[in-house]
Amino acid sequence: MNSLENDPDPQKQAAPKPGQKLACADGVYNSCDLFQERTEITICHNGECYRLRLTRKGKLILNK
Repeated sequence: MNSLENDPDPQKQAAPKPGQKLACADGVYNSCDLFQERTEITICHNGECYRLRLTRKGKLILNK
């Protein structure tokens, strides 16, 4: 068994591959896992798409 599978620290677990769904039991996601070296991602909610952008200063901006 892989040692990462038994490690409860989500920071030490490998990021999912593109297209793979993130699973998080407690509803907390690390931005590094979401962005995976990108500066912008798209989040779809109720038929609308939103852009979540990571700025150079490390802040998050959500736009419709």
